Amino acid sequence: MRLSVRVSLAVHILLVTQFYSDTLRVTGKLLTGSTGCNPVIVRTIVLALKKAGMLTVKRGSSGGSELARDPWDISLWDIVEAVDPEAIKDIASGVHVGSSQVCPVGRHIQDVLREPYRRIAGVIEGEMRTISLADLSKVIPIEEIHRSKEEAEPPGKDDGKETGDSAPA
Repeated sequence: MRLSVRVSLAVHILLVTQFYSDTLRVTGKLLTGSTGCNPVIVRTIVLALKKAGMLTVKRGSSGGSELARDPWDISLWDIVEAVDPEAIKDIASGVHVGSSQVCPVGRHIQDVLREPYRRIAGVIEGEMRTISLADLSKVIPIEEIHRSKEEAEPPGKDDGKETGDSAPA
């Protein structure tokens, strides 16, 4: 199993929204600045999170993103399913092909690994279901969040990166 960077970007977007939507408009520009990512990718992930019921998005001058669910009710598994639904399935398909059918091992290697890989995928899914966005947010020192709010420094500001919607890919 290999999670794409879309998962880490989605977690990043959700955490910025969780921490800042009470005091700032969490816009595409803000998220692009914080993630350092192309605005098109940010929009794609935001739309996937919205479709999955994790974000609400309001347009216009008073618009922005907000969490649609409590951070305790958003699991890492929910996030993976929203932005990288094929990731967990990849583990079961991780057996080489083209083995010699003359060799007994080669002839049965798919059968040998199918059930163990399925069980491993189940364990991974089960663990991801127990990890909430709230759990993930505990790693970030809350003092830093409060300080950035007091200093009116939105995430991604003044880090030398372009934060506008015209950021290069």
